[in-house]
Amino acid sequence: MTPPVLEVKDLVKAFPVGGFLDRLQVGKGSLLAPQRQLRAVNGVSLTIAPGEVFALVGESGCGKSTVAKTIARIYEPTSGEIRIDGEDVSRLPFRAMLPVRRKLQMIFQDPYASLDPRQRVRDIVMEPRLAQGGRLSRRELQDEAVALLAKVGLNAEQANRYPHQFSGGQRQRIGIARALSVRPTLIIADEPVSALDVSIQAQILNLMKDLRDEFRLSYLFVSHDLSVAHHIADRIGVMYLGFMVETASRDQLFREPKHPYTRVLLSAAPTLDKSNPGTKIEIRGEVPSALRLPSGCCFRTRCPLAFDRCAVERPALKPQADGSAVACHLHDRTDTERMIP
Repeated sequence: MTPPVLEVKDLVKAFPVGGFLDRLQVGKGSLLAPQRQLRAVNGVSLTIAPGEVFALVGESGCGKSTVAKTIARIYEPTSGEIRIDGEDVSRLPFRAMLPVRRKLQMIFQDPYASLDPRQRVRDIVMEPRLAQGGRLSRRELQDEAVALLAKVGLNAEQANRYPHQFSGGQRQRIGIARALSVRPTLIIADEPVSALDVSIQAQILNLMKDLRDEFRLSYLFVSHDLSVAHHIADRIGVMYLGFMVETASRDQLFREPKHPYTRVLLSAAPTLDKSNPGTKIEIRGEVPSALRLPSGCCFRTRCPLAFDRCAVERPALKPQADGSAVACHLHDRTDTERMIP
């Protein structure tokens, strides 16, 4: 059996909140209170097989981009394991991560902020190769950069330009070429098309699909747009308040969502198909604060299907008979358990 390209187990990322003065207990002997933490990611687990596209979806603030940046070690994980080709990289120091970055590259959300405005495009594309070292001359690296730009639809003349001379879609193509320069096996794409026009989004998504086949890539694709995830993903993971609440194949998730939150997301997505409207679910209230997570199920404060057990026991992400996984007590609720009105 082929080992996964990426394996994440019980990943947690918490950010400290407040400074020294916020922790002083005035009137209580000036003792320091424990520093508060914002729990952005709470025990996320996922695997990506070679050649697979795994999409992380959820509303803004659910932690999906934090998961991506923690896997890429832009953020240091609080706890948990990150394995790339079987190697645990979650605690590697900065220099030891250099060879790992040959396998793992990232495409960022903002195609302009992620490019150095003082560098020519060919130098931007060459930079990861230069960081990795090697025996190629500068001329050979420039030729390789031009060849990569051609792969993403840019010509040799454009290699001498600066990022501000390109459109948003062209800048994202430059970012893709830069990610490909070290021939990675896994690319993390953090909302790579959300800042682009719809027509340009389709071009970039189709380009990424073609490059996956040509370079035998795997993707961790972060998106808040379900239609984008449906277009490119093989499997989809749904996140809410830092928790993974459901994973399934693309077709399975859209055909038969199991978690109430997944059903809410699909109900809210616009569609032109009126022949099968499905069951609409409305939720109440606001997303709880990540500084003070609710007891039990993280979604119970807004879920119209919550019952007593949801308030006291946090559901685990459990595999289902059809190959999906869901973190919801509804799927093992007994007849005696009472629904909350």
